[in-house]
Amino acid sequence: MLQISYDVFFRNLTGFDASPFQLRVADALLAEKNVILRAPTGSGKTWAVVAPFLYSVVARSPIADRLLYALPLRSLATSLFDSTCRDVGKCEFTSHLSPRIRIQTGEMKQDSLFEALVTFSTIDQLLSSYILHPVGLPKRCGNLNAGAALGSLICFDEFHLLDPQKSMATAIEMLDTVAVSNPLSRFVLMTATLATESMNWLADKLRAELIEVPPEEVKKLPSQQQKVRKYRWIDEPLSAAAVTKIHGGRRTIVIANSVARAQEIYEELRGDACRAILGPKTEIRLLHSRFFPSDRKAIESALGAWYGPKADQTDIVLVSTQVIEAGLDYSCDNLHTEIAPMNAVVQRAGRCARRRGETGTVWCYPLAQTVRGTPAYGPYSEMASLVDATTQELRKAVGSVATELSFHDELGFVDRVHTDWELGQLRPLDSLYAISRKVREAMDDDKPEAVRELIRDVSSINVLITDSPELVNFNKKQWPEMLSIPPMSLYRLFKTGDGGRDWIAKCAREQDVFQGGALVLEWELLVRSDQLASAGWLIAIHPSRAKYRDDIGLVIGKGGPAPEIRERDRPKIQRYSYFYETYGEHIRRVCAAGTRRDGENIVASRRLAKWMEMDESCLRGLLELLYQMHDVGKLSIEWQDAIWKWQVTKSGPVAEPRPPLAHSDYDPATDWTAKGYSRPPHAAEGAYAVIKLLEESLANVNPSVFTAALTAIVRHHGAFTSGLSHFRLISRASAFVAETMAKSADDIALCDAPSLRGQKSFSEYLLQATDPGQFKALILYMYFVRRLRIADQNSFSEK
Repeated sequence: MLQISYDVFFRNLTGFDASPFQLRVADALLAEKNVILRAPTGSGKTWAVVAPFLYSVVARSPIADRLLYALPLRSLATSLFDSTCRDVGKCEFTSHLSPRIRIQTGEMKQDSLFEALVTFSTIDQLLSSYILHPVGLPKRCGNLNAGAALGSLICFDEFHLLDPQKSMATAIEMLDTVAVSNPLSRFVLMTATLATESMNWLADKLRAELIEVPPEEVKKLPSQQQKVRKYRWIDEPLSAAAVTKIHGGRRTIVIANSVARAQEIYEELRGDACRAILGPKTEIRLLHSRFFPSDRKAIESALGAWYGPKADQTDIVLVSTQVIEAGLDYSCDNLHTEIAPMNAVVQRAGRCARRRGETGTVWCYPLAQTVRGTPAYGPYSEMASLVDATTQELRKAVGSVATELSFHDELGFVDRVHTDWELGQLRPLDSLYAISRKVREAMDDDKPEAVRELIRDVSSINVLITDSPELVNFNKKQWPEMLSIPPMSLYRLFKTGDGGRDWIAKCAREQDVFQGGALVLEWELLVRSDQLASAGWLIAIHPSRAKYRDDIGLVIGKGGPAPEIRERDRPKIQRYSYFYETYGEHIRRVCAAGTRRDGENIVASRRLAKWMEMDESCLRGLLELLYQMHDVGKLSIEWQDAIWKWQVTKSGPVAEPRPPLAHSDYDPATDWTAKGYSRPPHAAEGAYAVIKLLEESLANVNPSVFTAALTAIVRHHGAFTSGLSHFRLISRASAFVAETMAKSADDIALCDAPSLRGQKSFSEYLLQATDPGQFKALILYMYFVRRLRIADQNSFSEK
């Protein structure tokens, strides 16, 4: 038991004293309240959440089973993960917890099941898990992660960056479901730039405590003391010449609204005219989203020497895009930005004069013009009115004279520009019926479009630049390193003429997939941009239409020499090894594995039991029933015949009587394509077999428990399983089940040989997420199926 106060713990963990707002957040979280926090960039919002959670864990009075910390960008998740692991590992009170801090993004998949104590993830990963369509997991695993939200502390950082009509709406619905209408979890929403009335709307809607930092307190924050940040308006588009003129050997960051613009400015800065003014020693770097991961990581690592907390170098110009708009702990003396919505401008300004004692200037520029003479809104075309309003505000309030602005001055701009627009997006969510309906429909059905409709369009195409895609190998051990690009970004490939004799692009069609992941591909010619929609997962671009350099990244629409194909380890396909295991052994091991995880679900168990008005011991008993009953379908004649047929091929004949098996010997490296390993389905069949037994066992509890438990058994191998096949149980099935439940066989009534009518009507017993009357069953199902599937997966560790 930790015997020190929170402020002492905070100082040991972070190296500095907690500010008043950080203490207020800690008080609210330790009292198990929900929080909405607005504080300046660089003020320590992350530690305001992470520190009290870790304190509660070390004090052995956890406020949550886990902290799910979600961010809109992979770069932000990676940055916070790295810094948190480092500081937690150094602290004497928390060093033992450092291995239990993980990251889960598309590039770094350390915690695909959200089992760590602290998981930094992207918002895509978290929200897609909630709607039962987790990105990055096989479809069959769709129901594994939703239950992780129960009993958790959920943090949405940089909340203002979410799409109000998709990811933000889904996040609000999720929080209402698991933390507000039903107090099973706790949450924190964090931002620096949401409008004041939007904050108030959220606090009222989600019944959360709103914590802000008043002006007098902002001045006393360590990051704000003796710091001066000025703004200037320049009434002509951003150019390399303007940047060069102002640089003066200091630390400069240039932020363009698109990758193409950033690349254009970078090349101009490296040209003879700008280099003659800057001098030969000035570093010029570029950072955006279209680098190979290894190149991007190398660039970000190197930039710390100029812009990081311990920077000791100067005379650098970094050209970038929105990838450094939020979260990255960079600070510069001059920041040049193309105009964007006001909240984005303020976020970008957070990379200028970020730390105590620094002075910096934010130089704001109007948009360049298109060939038609209209502003080039680029990624903000749907928010053009906000960009125009921001332009008017800055022109009027700042002008060409450098004007110092405080955090609250910046918030004033945000309020004037964004309030009406944000409220217009939020007020349709006064009633969550429409978004809840969409979420529940996604939970009920295997809808590939669910993530696109409810979170964001995550579709992308893998890209290679090569004039000979037919010679590129996709073998068992290595695949070429590829770039992931939104399809819309590739349209310009087809706007640069016919390319003479060169083809433009080819898409890959899989012909054969061999053991271990080797592919044989056929390459189909693409001649029109509309073909990109059906191009599949991989295209090759001819070097006459695109180029790549490790300093500039992917350039689309301009040719160059074909880059060398980089090989990397092929994507891992997770396949499990199995070993000979009788039915009774497997059930006992699943029960043991499930019980071993009880300590990781203390808070969820306590809150669920209270919510269901039952004792925690009753909830544990329900889980035990699931562990005992989940595989009864393997006691069918059809399943046992198939598994023993395979086992005999592996180990030779076995004398009768043979015990019923739960698993046979199976090596994925050699057996995964073997036809002899195929077995009939058993999950829904097992649920049908125990349906009467389950009804009898749950006769005295809420009917929602039966629906949740039965559905969890049916779907413990597939998120949307509903079909029931015909089966017959082996002669002593009741005796084998009775043995695992410590009961008499006379007390075990099992069902088998379902009629055709019974097979068709079986799905009526299952959970329907869209049925409002089954809401409690839905929440219980999320918890039950997660606990069951993880126990099933972990059962082999009991051997």
